[in-house]
Amino acid sequence: MKNRLFGLLLVLAIVGLTGCGSKGDSRFNYAIDELNTAVDESLERNTDKKTSVVRIEERLSQNIASSRIIACGDKEFDKNVDLTATSYQRNLDGYDGEIITSTTKFLKDTNVNYCLVYVANTRGYINVLVSYEKIDSDNYKPVFSIPKLLSGD
Repeated sequence: MKNRLFGLLLVLAIVGLTGCGSKGDSRFNYAIDELNTAVDESLERNTDKKTSVVRIEERLSQNIASSRIIACGDKEFDKNVDLTATSYQRNLDGYDGEIITSTTKFLKDTNVNYCLVYVANTRGYINVLVSYEKIDSDNYKPVFSIPKLLSGD
């Protein structure tokens, strides 16, 4: 009985440590952290409690971050898109969704579900899921998560 209990606890501990159910490439969690920190800093500095790619990029550049947002849109980015850009693009070859302008505010109903992010130190591109977290009765903030490597190391 003791061995079974110990075995069950060991399995639960391993499952907990490996993040059961989470998907994505954990090697890029630091890039996700940079993006979410930039969102928080942007919201702190703007009284309207809204942010856009331009505002996030401004914070990223001031913090000398290793990530850049290349495009944000309604559909997932995959390996078929043009993976050569290093700054924000309104049109991206191979993308069959709608890309927002860099000044469009991230709102819950804007229909921005994914962003293509360039990670400079790996010279790689990741597809990042965008969800929304309520910050007060009227406002939501974008939350970046689940990076999926499209190219690079």
